[in-house]
Amino acid sequence: MSSKLIGKSYLGELGYCQYPPTMGEEHFNQWKKVEDSLPLGFIPIITSMTGMEEREATNSCYLPQIRLYDPAIAPIFDPQEIYKHCLEGNDFLRPSVDFVVWGPEHKVVGLTFSRDAPIISFTADNGYRAIGTILRPALMTYGDYLFSCMKKAMKSKGKEDILVTLEASIYFEYEEGSIPSIVRKLAVLYGMRLLFEADTKGHPECYHGNEKGNHVVALW
Repeated sequence: MSSKLIGKSYLGELGYCQYPPTMGEEHFNQWKKVEDSLPLGFIPIITSMTGMEEREATNSCYLPQIRLYDPAIAPIFDPQEIYKHCLEGNDFLRPSVDFVVWGPEHKVVGLTFSRDAPIISFTADNGYRAIGTILRPALMTYGDYLFSCMKKAMKSKGKEDILVTLEASIYFEYEEGSIPSIVRKLAVLYGMRLLFEADTKGHPECYHGNEKGNHVVALW
């Protein structure tokens, strides 16, 4: 398993996301920077996340959408296809992807993006991989659902055969606890190994707070 944080030194102030008012015509150029940072020989697939309208309607307590990669439905994971539909305003009609899961038979690199929201990856000893971004309220409400689905999707056969990594997140201590503490509880509950990586506040590659950009994490 390998992962890479792609941030400020690669993407400049703008960063990367799929929101047309932010990216405009620069999406292609920013995506090219991301793509140039990836290992050769892998097909890039990316999350598209639950849409803004649904998040607002649910106060960000949306059910995270977990999708298994299959070449037959490859367009829903293709960055250019996703952005085209965002530009056309019909992205809400397409399947969203908060977390993408893939098996060892697929030579792909999974990507997701965020500013302060937690980016979480899962890697199983059997070669399954998963990565995605989830807002804190949704993680608090549906964390059990997310972790239980990952156990099933990644065909876990026993205790601690999955490593969950908090790839990047704000580590702020909220009244109900920090994101690392929430992820730790879920990892213990579901018998997963645990690794903490970047705290977005102060990390040189991460965007934070009121900054414009979003960093990207790639997993392969």
